[in-house]
Amino acid sequence: MTPGVDSKLKRVFTGIGTPEKKPFTPDDYQLEALCAFQKADCLVTAPTGAGKTWIAEQAIRQILEEHGRAWYASPLKALSNSKYSDFSILF
Repeated sequence: MTPGVDSKLKRVFTGIGTPEKKPFTPDDYQLEALCAFQKADCLVTAPTGAGKTWIAEQAIRQILEEHGRAWYASPLKALSNSKYSDFSILF
């Protein structure tokens, strides 16, 4: 047997491309979290990739505009380091 890509997989992979760029629209839970944040501290729990960082970015931006201080916590050191790098550029 010669190594190579299964012809069925080639057809599947050929159909995969870059998604079309669309304007970002926050989910309802993201908007609810930002509203909750206006009244008190807010803890958001959601699956990986669900958009928690967007909420944090919006909240941190607002806090910094009001000359406050913010912190971001993550359960993984690698993610904390990555977010520190991203936030250093962003803010």
